[in-house]
Amino acid sequence: MASKLSAWLGTLTAERLAEVLSRRSDATASPVPRTVGELAERLQSRESVTIVLQALPLPAAQVIEALQALGGPSVSRERLAATLGRTADDPDLGATLDVLALRALVWPDRDDLCMAGPLWSAFRHPLRLGPPMERLYATRTPTELGRFATTLGLPAGRSRKRTLDELVRWAGDGERVRATVDRAPKSIRTLLHQVAWEGPGVIGPGLGHGYGYRPDPAVSWALDRGLLVPDGWQGAVMPGEIGAALRGPDWRAPFTPYPPQPPLSPAPPAAVAQEAAATAGAAVATVTMLLDTCADTPVTLLKAGGVGVRELRRLARVLAGTAGGPAAAGATAAGRRPRGSTASRNGPAGRGGPATGDEATVRLWLELAANAGLLGTDAGVVLPTEAYDEWCATEPAQRLVPLLRAWLSLPAAPLAGQDPEADQPAAALTYHMSGEAVADLRRELLRAAADLPEGQGFADGASLAELMAWRCPLLQPALGEAAPLVSATWQEATLLGVVAHGALTPLGRALVMDGAPADGSRSLAAVATRLLPAAVPSALFQADLTAVVPGTPAAALSALLDSAADRESRGGAAIWRFSPGSVRRALDAGQSGPGLLDALRAVANGAALPQPLEYLVLDVARRHGQLRVRSVTCVVLADDPALLTEIAAVRSLAQLRLALLAPTVLGSGKPAKETLAALRAAGYAPVTESATGGVVVERAARRRAAVRPRRGRGAAAAAGLAARPGGQQPATDPGRLARALLATAPTGARTGDAPGTSAGPARPGRRGQPHLHLVRDDPAAASALVAAAPKLGKDPVFPLVRHSSGPVPDSPADLVATGAPQLNRAEQRLLAEALEHAGPVKIVYTNAQGGSSVRVIEPLHVSGHLIEAWCHLRDEERMFALDRIEAVGPA
Repeated sequence: MASKLSAWLGTLTAERLAEVLSRRSDATASPVPRTVGELAERLQSRESVTIVLQALPLPAAQVIEALQALGGPSVSRERLAATLGRTADDPDLGATLDVLALRALVWPDRDDLCMAGPLWSAFRHPLRLGPPMERLYATRTPTELGRFATTLGLPAGRSRKRTLDELVRWAGDGERVRATVDRAPKSIRTLLHQVAWEGPGVIGPGLGHGYGYRPDPAVSWALDRGLLVPDGWQGAVMPGEIGAALRGPDWRAPFTPYPPQPPLSPAPPAAVAQEAAATAGAAVATVTMLLDTCADTPVTLLKAGGVGVRELRRLARVLAGTAGGPAAAGATAAGRRPRGSTASRNGPAGRGGPATGDEATVRLWLELAANAGLLGTDAGVVLPTEAYDEWCATEPAQRLVPLLRAWLSLPAAPLAGQDPEADQPAAALTYHMSGEAVADLRRELLRAAADLPEGQGFADGASLAELMAWRCPLLQPALGEAAPLVSATWQEATLLGVVAHGALTPLGRALVMDGAPADGSRSLAAVATRLLPAAVPSALFQADLTAVVPGTPAAALSALLDSAADRESRGGAAIWRFSPGSVRRALDAGQSGPGLLDALRAVANGAALPQPLEYLVLDVARRHGQLRVRSVTCVVLADDPALLTEIAAVRSLAQLRLALLAPTVLGSGKPAKETLAALRAAGYAPVTESATGGVVVERAARRRAAVRPRRGRGAAAAAGLAARPGGQQPATDPGRLARALLATAPTGARTGDAPGTSAGPARPGRRGQPHLHLVRDDPAAASALVAAAPKLGKDPVFPLVRHSSGPVPDSPADLVATGAPQLNRAEQRLLAEALEHAGPVKIVYTNAQGGSSVRVIEPLHVSGHLIEAWCHLRDEERMFALDRIEAVGPA
């Protein structure tokens, strides 16, 4: 089919071809295709077809299934329309065919329709019908075919071909088939009609043909007439024409061109934008709070990996404790109303307030931070990364953008609550098979919300599961029970300000279009800047020794207040409280009393501090450093002998075993660190002194984790701060590439079909069973088999081609062609170019145990049938067998 596809592509206008390229961007990834023929080969690759297949709506998938059931290599439009119960000029059918043509999956060839080669074997049994009779009878001898014809009362031709033609012509006449079956015994009629509707296969002892098994007489009746064809041990298959005939003249393949309509409710744009600003700001505040908590007290990982329920509950209590309580009182004192004071009808979070109430929500914030590269693991604990410090220094709107992009590509459903593989609450930061399918579902859910008319929203997120089953039916089986995932994903969108009042917010619309060409005012960063207020650079200092910041405090303000005061609450208003211990902490870090007061005045509203705070700072600064602890093991020094005499008599310090060695020197029986802690606990303000007599400045140790890419994602995606979701590079301009490719159309057309993309029956793989690899950015997803949604048949499959061997070649192209004949020419060329230039390439690889995974590798060199390459998934050099590479695509 590659030659027919390249010929059709060459007839398109530049604008039309650009539309195809924009929808199949995976086929234009680096290296950019140079000719229309090369583009056609990429568009027909199994990996590329699988990617676009999963995003098709229900009517497009139904058309593909019907075309496959009708056989190939092409089908007339009239025949397809009749199968679907439509006319050839039906506008709904025309619109669906246009959807498929714009993705280069089905295209016109005069009066016929051609389909991408891999799709002819996309479903194992399309429409629950068996293979065509001609294919099933291909291995039957002329004698067997003649017996079938004679039993059915048909003339047996002189040649095998004539006899087979007579049988196929008879099977195509539904009236004759039904009349023949009506003459059968009741038991066989019941069996044949059941197989026609629920088949096409039937298994049972009556079909055995070995070890003494003898077919049941009723089954023998069908076998003798070719209505059932044995296909293996105790099994038989009904030809597709027989099954269609027995379903009756009124049967038509399902075709559902219109989606279900969930109930809608009013969603005023002003209210949507207002709630989006409140909830998005609260989300940024909550994630900031969570990262600060992880920086102060690292989160312990489970032995099996991930953050367990116990730690999630601990974090939930910490966040709830710092987000509520005194915050309301502080905000009232500041003359501002906290944004978390009104309950929201859209989820567990308060309207605009941080959602910190349970471990499921904490799991969401942890997953977001990790996917954005702000959290990492180190020595069994979860810690902020270096990117966290840079992120905290930005404005709230700039903090929100990477969080939204990380959410869009998040391979998890944190609010679903249960581990899909175990009946227990799910741990955070773990991987599940359905993760990548959830990310695809998330994007499709936003697109569905984007299609709503302005001022309207979905009345209930729980009603969206049926709509998602229509919009992405081939994605549903990978999700398992999709309804809870749809509801959980919708709730995530609400908590992030992407959805409000059931409608897509300005943030959501910008996120859907993120990365597409648009004016700067509609970019995600610009919309976030308009909605979220800037960070507050000043604080209100009160006489009760508290400082209140109504809003999100600036990074510099937070750092200053954290150094000299203890944070009591966060949320709509953040509150810090000064105490002698907190002020001493700032002085221990090298700050002086007057210097600290000057820094606080610089960020105070009105540039004035309350008198109690000034007295507190000056009093602590006056006493600070009167005692000095020097490591000997150790001594306490002071200029005031009376002070040392007083300390030596303090009962609470008895464990130090203090002894007056000199009027200004106390000897301690404990090390300097323990002595300092005991003196400070007793209310004194000692400082550490070096062996040379200098004051040692004490600063809290800062520990950061390295950013490690999540499974199946590169480091840029893990960082989450790239310009586009997943760290993708800007796509090639479709219009420019379309014009360049069309210039090659006269000479670039191929003369033969690409290997592995021809129409016809699936060829068996290593284990004799064809199967379809889900090709995503994640390895575990590659091993899943896609099953069609209800009414779409069962078990979609792709073929794996046979392997062969040949002479040892010299060039990379020859090495790949010899060692990996299962790949088509386009895939072989991509792998050879990666070998020649040591560039990255994506492969679907099957290991010795039969497990499949998607890898991004950088080939270093090839030795025999093995490639030595750097594996991005394992982050190390690995060996890959050429004959186990099932598919190749651009990285």
